[in-house]
Amino acid sequence: MEAFKLLCNLDPELSTSGTKDQEILGIIDQSLMYMDDDFNVPNALASLFELASILNSFNDGHIKSSEIGLNVWNQLKTHFNVLITDIFGLKDEQNTEDKSTTNGLMHLIIDLRKDIRERKDWASADKIRDSLFALGIQLKDGKDGTSWKKN
Repeated sequence: MEAFKLLCNLDPELSTSGTKDQEILGIIDQSLMYMDDDFNVPNALASLFELASILNSFNDGHIKSSEIGLNVWNQLKTHFNVLITDIFGLKDEQNTEDKSTTNGLMHLIIDLRKDIRERKDWASADKIRDSLFALGIQLKDGKDGTSWKKN
């Protein structure tokens, strides 16, 4: 589910085709083949975990945006949506309005923490991170800024 959220929240600038396209399409086809094989859910889920690993590598910068084509990215979104929500019936139980408010608040907190870090007030920046962690929210600082997720 986290990989699907990541996929939906990322909006990369992609080329028309990439070197990872065939690998990704192969995994998508394989997972569909597993589902056609008497709903072989364990193997279909294993395929989703393979795709999640690729998404995490992309998010961490180990896979560049030039390596995945826009068409394949969109197929990946559709595939995750169909398997996770339509077939497996999983959905994010959090209200969309609540999610919007939470996202807005977290962006504000991350922006404020960024300003604090730029002033080299490490104690305050750490206090924000630690307080959020105590509330079940993990901040991850990276080269492209700070992201967050609920634990």
